[in-house]
Amino acid sequence: MKFLYYLLVLILLAPIFSNAQGTYKHGYVVSLTGDTIKGYIEYKKWEKNPDSINFKKELHDSPVQVFTVFTAREFAVKGGDTYRKYIINISQDHVDKEKLKTGIDTNFIAQNVFLQILTTGNNVTLFSYTDSIKTRYYVSESMYEEPRELAYRVYYQGKTVGGIQTDTTYRNQFRYLALKYKPIVDTAKAKAAAAAAMAAATAANQVAVTKQVKRKSKTTYKTKQLSKSAIAKVKNQRIAAERDSVANADTLATMITKSKYVKVDLVKIARAINGDTKEKFDTVRHWWFAGIILNDNVLALNGPAKFPKSSSIMPKISFGYSVFLNKKTERMVFRTELSLSANKYTFPDTRDTSGAINSLSKIKQYTFSVAPQLIYNVYNEIEFKAYINIGVSANLSAYNKYTFTRTSSDTTTVKDKYPKLSTFWFNVPIKAGVVIDNHYEFYLGYAFPATLTSGGSGYTGKLKQYELGFNYLFGFN
Repeated sequence: MKFLYYLLVLILLAPIFSNAQGTYKHGYVVSLTGDTIKGYIEYKKWEKNPDSINFKKELHDSPVQVFTVFTAREFAVKGGDTYRKYIINISQDHVDKEKLKTGIDTNFIAQNVFLQILTTGNNVTLFSYTDSIKTRYYVSESMYEEPRELAYRVYYQGKTVGGIQTDTTYRNQFRYLALKYKPIVDTAKAKAAAAAAMAAATAANQVAVTKQVKRKSKTTYKTKQLSKSAIAKVKNQRIAAERDSVANADTLATMITKSKYVKVDLVKIARAINGDTKEKFDTVRHWWFAGIILNDNVLALNGPAKFPKSSSIMPKISFGYSVFLNKKTERMVFRTELSLSANKYTFPDTRDTSGAINSLSKIKQYTFSVAPQLIYNVYNEIEFKAYINIGVSANLSAYNKYTFTRTSSDTTTVKDKYPKLSTFWFNVPIKAGVVIDNHYEFYLGYAFPATLTSGGSGYTGKLKQYELGFNYLFGFN
């Protein structure tokens, strides 16, 4: 019980440690003079764009530098967000239904802010800015150009409160950029252009196509007629390029028309304008681990004869995969653990209520387990993390041919594999532990009692587990 008590104390104290510390992550800051300073940034799950950050050159430095929009051009957290300073116009109208006004509100303020970079490419960069009023999106065609707000307004029409109107000017802003960098056509024009491209390519057989060939012995050049197969290849390439150009333009036009003023839609449009049409996903930070555990299984059998509890202390090996659910905060981790264990249980002879002697031979249990788990890092620094963990373990067990013997004054009864123990069973493990230097994990674990008997044998078997474990973490992406 003391083991469980200490584990529960760690879990109950976890929120105190969680609220008392920040999370410093690798990053950099660009000063106003253009110098890049590498170090550690206190990362928070910012719901609003920050106007200042805490920075350390070394993780264990006690002095903390504070950078603001007046002392830094840019900052970024490794594997996370990048923010860049701009002076921008910020619209002041609300989009929440409860706060809407009658008519379009075009008021704005000019302010120094850190804009979050959502995506960037050869043509445009998309930013976001969130404050207490709403989330806005901005676009620029150069990092030196002041980003323009993508206009989206919601308001009541007329002097009396009536139907809600929506101003989607941001779509026209995107259409302008798309026309500038990509052709936009509707479906009918796309089909007509494709047909024209086919006709033009067919007529290419009547055009003399030449290439220049350099003679090895002289520096003069001559022209040589392409072969029929080379002409056909050029024609096919031309057809494919024209079809792709028309199709991509049409897809972009449709994408803009159907878009909503949300991050996922606007990022797709910006990437398409940049010529990057492939879907991209943020790299998920994950790693593998292998471990060894000192495992104490305690089996209790209660029935006509109440056997004393049997404790089996044996090693267990484990292997698994972990992934951050949010790679920016690195608080929540999903883990899948596979483990193998072998345990031996011995019970002394015990008399039942009738006075008969009940004996059990040694029980050997071999178990393979699959345990999905959720981990919460209550203390989360680069070189040290403290966590709590809960999961569900699905267990598949095999047993030796153990025997049960009941001896009374006149008879002896022998039964094989009695009481019958479950081959498939579940339990709920909890853990508390620490990770040192991103590679060395130590923990205490406890699994709540699980029912281990089946088949109405008259006995109830309960198994609980205690663990002292070590994992080595490797293979970080």
